[in-house]
Amino acid sequence: MKKSSVIKRVVIGVVVLLVVAVAVGLTTLQLKTYQPAELAKEALTSAGEVVVEEKSDVTIITPKDVRETLPAVIFYQGALVKAESYGYLATELAKQGYSVYLLHHLLNLPILDMKAADQVVADYQLDRFVVGGHSLGGVVASRFAKRELGHSGLKGVFFLASYPDEKGDLSAFEGGVLSITASNDQVLNWSSYQASQQFLPEQTVFQSIEGGNHGGFGAYGQQAGDGQATLSTEEQQAEVVNYLLQWLKDLK
Repeated sequence: MKKSSVIKRVVIGVVVLLVVAVAVGLTTLQLKTYQPAELAKEALTSAGEVVVEEKSDVTIITPKDVRETLPAVIFYQGALVKAESYGYLATELAKQGYSVYLLHHLLNLPILDMKAADQVVADYQLDRFVVGGHSLGGVVASRFAKRELGHSGLKGVFFLASYPDEKGDLSAFEGGVLSITASNDQVLNWSSYQASQQFLPEQTVFQSIEGGNHGGFGAYGQQAGDGQATLSTEEQQAEVVNYLLQWLKDLK
């Protein structure tokens, strides 16, 4: 057999193996991705006080009577959690007049699409907005905010079971910052959370939900490795919404 034929077969074999490995990896990620629970799906499909618009890169939830003076809310999903899993949280905020943008990310991993918020701000010409996210989504949100510290439209940053890293250092940020955690959260790295407070400004507001867990910041069921919540997902979501609304109303 000619040497060139052997090399060709080896190359073809390697390519086939790579394709199979990628396919298996993508399938595994899909299987591990948390899907929205009924609470979230019903919130996004029921007619009423809000308008839901699904696009390839974002789900937009707006009140029927938009108030231009209120900031838009840009939300980065948690890792391997479908963006629609935050549908209940988003619709409850929209009912109070806030337009909410649930960002969609490649493979449901916000770390792969860190500039998604930049695109939304530009596409929808947002001149007043806050940005935040759940878990890994909050880390990515802080990195966006760090890049945009001088943007006059950025009014605040919020973290749901999350925290900034050094690349998202907000210690010099003059806007509002909110950090919400839950007492039964066993997914959050608490030591990293404590260490990260050096990257937060002194005006940061800290809130804790007694009996809540990591998955309860969305609506997608029990997350692997998480603690058991002693309150329902809807009850925890209601507390999250309440803290967010209090914080949003205090923003300048």
